[in-house]
Amino acid sequence: MHRDSRTWCVFSALSAGERRRYKRVINNKKEMIKIMETTNDRTAPLSAERSIEIICKNIEQSRKDASKSMGDSLLVIGLLKIGMAVVVGIINYATFSYVGHFLWLTIPLIFWGMQRMGWINTQKSPTSIIDGMIRKTWITFAQIVTAFFIFSIIFNNVLLRYEDVEVYSRVHIHILPVILLLMGMAITMIGHILKSRWMIALGIIGGVNGFVSDAVQLSVIVFTTIGFPIEDIGRLYTIRPCIEIALFSLIGLILPSIILKRK
Repeated sequence: MHRDSRTWCVFSALSAGERRRYKRVINNKKEMIKIMETTNDRTAPLSAERSIEIICKNIEQSRKDASKSMGDSLLVIGLLKIGMAVVVGIINYATFSYVGHFLWLTIPLIFWGMQRMGWINTQKSPTSIIDGMIRKTWITFAQIVTAFFIFSIIFNNVLLRYEDVEVYSRVHIHILPVILLLMGMAITMIGHILKSRWMIALGIIGGVNGFVSDAVQLSVIVFTTIGFPIEDIGRLYTIRPCIEIALFSLIGLILPSIILKRK
C-alpha cells in the first residue's frame, strides 16, 4: 500500500508527455512478458523455474520410455533363459555331462538377431540420461561377470590339475551363485534408476534366492524329498544350474518386466 501511494505520487509529478512514455514502456514490458510466457519459440529466454520444470518433465518422460523398453528387453531375455535352461538341462541329463552349458553363450547372439530381425520393438529415440545410466549399469555388469568367469575357469582348472578331488571340492569357485547375485544387483540398481519398487524388491529376491539356493543345493533337497531316484542324483547335479537359472529368470526378469510394461 505504501509503495503504491509513493509510485502514484511520482507518477502524478510527471508531465503529460512523460506519463505517455511511461505508460508505453509499461505496456511494452507487459507485452514482452506475455509473449515470453506464450510463445513456442525455443530461442525465447525462460525463467529458472520454467527451465527446471521442463527438465524435470523431460527426465520423467525419459524414465517412462526407458521403463517400457527395459520391460520388453527383460521379458525377452527371461523367456530366452527359461527356454535355454530346458534345452541345456535335457542335453546335460542325456549326456551326463556339462557340455550343454556352452549354449548359454548363444543367448546374446540370439537376442541381437531378434533385434536385427525386428522381432523386438526397439524404437529409435535420442539417448537420455536415464538410457545412459541403464546402459552403463549393464556394461559394468557384463565386464565384471566376464572377468570373474574367466578368472574362475582358469583357477578351477589349475586347482583340478595340481590338487586332488577332495581339495578341489572344498576350494573351487562356485561361478553360478555369484553371477546370479551380480545380476540381481544390476536389476536392483536399474529399479532404483527407474524408481520401480517392485523391480528393486524382485531383483533382491532373485539374486539372494539364486545365491542361497546354489549354496544349500536347494534343488537337490527338493528332488530327493519328492522321491527322485538316488541313482540319478549325479545326473541331477548336471541340471541343477538350469533349475536355478530358470527360477531366477522368473523372479528377477519376467515378473519385473510385466510390472514395467503395465505402467
